Amino acid sequence: HKAVALWRYSKGPANGAPFVYRHDELMPAAGETEARLVEYALGALEAVGWRWGPCHIELKQTSRGPALVEVNAGRCNGVSFASLTGPCIGYTQYDAAFASLADDDTAWRALPPLPPPSLRSSARLVKLVATRAGRLRRLDPEGAAAMR
Repeated sequence: HKAVALWRYSKGPANGAPFVYRHDELMPAAGETEARLVEYALGALEAVGWRWGPCHIELKQTSRGPALVEVNAGRCNGVSFASLTGPCIGYTQYDAAFASLADDDTAWRALPPLPPPSLRSSARLVKLVATRAGRLRRLDPEGAAAMR
């Protein structure tokens, strides 16, 4: 197994829903907590017998340590983080998935087994949560350009 990246997300109540995702933040795997999370995630893959292909694992850090929320074996996360992980760590979950399937295992062996302890840059995927009902009829081009 190889753990490509470590993400922390923020979610909370919004618009009457018990939880709504606010953002996902790419994290360096630099501390003891992060090491325990990655070790736990790899153990979860072993427990379900997952041997080949992409997956994403959701864990919750509790006062007693990591707790498993879900193992989504067979696919990368539903959101493509490749545009963020590539520049920040130098490879993506797709790079790892393709390398694992190649006849020549050179690319697979070249990938590190764990997420990096430091990042080349920071990355956060922010979800915009509407706080009132309505329809977006027009997007101001200048405002849209400023958000990029």
